Amino acid sequence: MAVSVMGAITVDDPENLRKRLKDLEKEWPALMGRVLAEEAGKLAAMAAEHTPPLWAGSRRGWKTGPVKTGGALMSVDVYHPDPAAAKLEYGSRDGGGRQQGRFMLALAMSRLEREWPATLGQALDAMLSGKGGAGR
Repeated sequence: MAVSVMGAITVDDPENLRKRLKDLEKEWPALMGRVLAEEAGKLAAMAAEHTPPLWAGSRRGWKTGPVKTGGALMSVDVYHPDPAAAKLEYGSRDGGGRQQGRFMLALAMSRLEREWPATLGQALDAMLSGKGGAGR
C-alpha cells in the first residue's frame, strides 16, 4: 500500500487489505488494550524519572491499574499510593510555607501525549501489514 502526497491511496492487493481491515475490526479492542497497558507502564516509569530521588515515598511507588473498557472508551489509571504524592505533584501549603509542585505525572503525560500518535501509527501499520496484532 502506498500513499501519495495528495492523499490518494494505491493498494497492491485490495482483497488482502479488505481481509486485514476485517481482522483489525475484530482484534482492535485487544490490540488497543495491550498498547494502552504498555503505554501506562511507560508513563509510570517516566513519572518515576521526575520524582525527586530522596523523596521518602520512593520512585518505585508508581503503579498502573487494569485497562478498563466502557463502550468505545478505554482507560487505565496511573497513580502513586502514598497520599503525600499528591502534595508533591501539585504543591501544598503546610506550616505557613509553600511547597512548589513537581508535576511528575503531568510532565510525563505531556511527553506521552507527544509520542502517542507515532506509537498508535506503528501499531496500526504492524496490524495492517500483517506483521503484528493482538495475539503477538
